[in-house]
Amino acid sequence: MVEAVYPFIALAVTFVVAPFLIHSFLSRNIIGRDRHKPDRPRVAEMGGIAPFMGIMCATVLIVFIEGDTAIAAFAGSLAIVFAVGVLDDRRALRQRTKLALLLTSGVPIIALGKGSLDLVFATLDYGAAYALLVVVGMSAAANLTNILEGFNGEACGMGVIATAFLMIDAHVIGAPGLARMLAPVCLAYLALLYYNRYPARVFPGDTGTLLIGGAIGAATILEGVPLLGVIVLAPHIVEFFLKATVRFGGVKYGPTSVDDDGILHPPPYRSLANTLTRRMRLNEPHLVAVLWGIEMAAGCASIVVAYFLY
Repeated sequence: MVEAVYPFIALAVTFVVAPFLIHSFLSRNIIGRDRHKPDRPRVAEMGGIAPFMGIMCATVLIVFIEGDTAIAAFAGSLAIVFAVGVLDDRRALRQRTKLALLLTSGVPIIALGKGSLDLVFATLDYGAAYALLVVVGMSAAANLTNILEGFNGEACGMGVIATAFLMIDAHVIGAPGLARMLAPVCLAYLALLYYNRYPARVFPGDTGTLLIGGAIGAATILEGVPLLGVIVLAPHIVEFFLKATVRFGGVKYGPTSVDDDGILHPPPYRSLANTLTRRMRLNEPHLVAVLWGIEMAAGCASIVVAYFLY
């Protein structure tokens, strides 16, 4: 019974804190412009602070009450990812700097001093290769969820879906630790989605988007099932390779434009959103719904892999 309470603590804290952050950030001009609305309204930034606070409240309670060292390592990794996100939102870090800083988010996992990674066809035990894969995997996972963002509800919704499917995977493979780590993340971002859905009152910022990938990376690595994390992040991996074709320089092409009917018209470079809006007449909510559907397909694939390969 107590176990079920922790995720709802994360949800409640996030839901209560977010409006205060929105009001504070608007008054202090910590804002972004919603470029996909005709009037480009001011929207509070750095909304990821709210789910971080919710997740930390839940995980600290788990550690304090139950002494779970894996959860402590998970929380430590998320704290580092969060700190990098805050720096990036406030200082606009160079990509190389951000990647390097995110490598350190794997340190709490390595410091746990135990673990192995089930790579399906081989098992990588604790050691130098394990440590290398952990730091690279954490940096990659956090950056992937930062890449696929830009529309109201996109990153938060896909994060909720990805973590929810990983919780199902946890049941399939008998890994309760995976669900224990990700349930607070899932419900915290569900609470933030209430404020980030169309029309958004707050953007997650890099503070929030990096945290989603960091949580997925940390949880799947700690439970030794990184392949499941890779599968649920498949849409983000596709986005990475599409944007790599323009060396991640999409900004120079300008933003997606919106006509008087709310239909999105993409700039001339490749991305998931641009491919979809180039082929279909989509407004912002419909585009995000399609992207959520793609994430659900990736989640279903993870269940198949979990069932047959683990």
